[in-house]
Amino acid sequence: MVNISDILKGVKKEESLQQRRPAKVKKQEVPGEPGRSGVRIAPVVMERGRVLNKEECAEIYREAISLLKEIKEKALNNDVLECKSIISCVDRLVEQLIMDNESLLELTTGSIQHDFYSHEVNVCILSIKTGIGLGYDKAELMELGSSAILHDMGMIKYMDLANRPGKLTAEEFNEIKNHPETGSDILERARELPEIAVRVALQEHERMDGSGYPHGLKGEAVHKYAAIVGLADSYEAMTHSRPYRDKYMSMDAIRELSKAKKAFEYKLIKILLEVIGAYPMGSLVRLNTKERGRVAKINRGFPTRPVINIMYDRDNRKLKDKRVVDLRKQQAVYIEKVLQE
Repeated sequence: MVNISDILKGVKKEESLQQRRPAKVKKQEVPGEPGRSGVRIAPVVMERGRVLNKEECAEIYREAISLLKEIKEKALNNDVLECKSIISCVDRLVEQLIMDNESLLELTTGSIQHDFYSHEVNVCILSIKTGIGLGYDKAELMELGSSAILHDMGMIKYMDLANRPGKLTAEEFNEIKNHPETGSDILERARELPEIAVRVALQEHERMDGSGYPHGLKGEAVHKYAAIVGLADSYEAMTHSRPYRDKYMSMDAIRELSKAKKAFEYKLIKILLEVIGAYPMGSLVRLNTKERGRVAKINRGFPTRPVINIMYDRDNRKLKDKRVVDLRKQQAVYIEKVLQE
């Protein structure tokens, strides 16, 4: 069984080692040259190269939701799905996430809205971040992101059931379990969509130990993208409320996922924790100094030691001037508690 304490123990050990390790300069792939997957990287993304502000990121997020709504309507009418626009949107998400734009990650916590469409976009963002953590090149990230943003398309046939208050009966749940096959059938008639997206839609509920559905696949029979999307999908669903339960805090969600025996690969859980942080962007926290603030940046490789924007002092007085605490640099200071909004 993967134990959350083992994950955190390994992460904290790595944090300690990195404090003493000289920084490595990551080799950049050259636009137009073959990446690790052998597919040439589109130079247009590298040319755009500007980190967008929060509002600009929110505009991309809203655009993705709008495009997903259009795709849903076409799917319900059994029309051919035109995916060029949504893939272009994924391209911009990949570009910003490669440049470590934390604003997009903060949007996944539900600062705009949360429904079927935002779930799709959130899973896309989390999957791309995980892919970056795994060292995927641009071509692989585009395949992964394009698959992730349409991973639950089959759910459009079961929305009434999915949105019903209270827990589903066994019969209702078994009906909803048909959605991966429904989704793969829908994506079969999509244009300008990577072929792998069809397989990911079919397999994202499969698990490494064979406990998933619809076919109970095991190990390498589950495509690597489907494994990533499946983990991101589970984490995203758990960290947002449902009609029948409250949302999980990030660490509680990771803890629950780690209890699922060998359903998820240990490496993927560890990478997800590293890229989203033990305390996700925007989390309201209290430090051991009794000051309160919000997580403003995830220190890659130091998931338990993010950057905090301090909002209130130890006497609960709101600060007039912004103060930033980088926990990576201040080892005596740490997060004491995550606060509910």
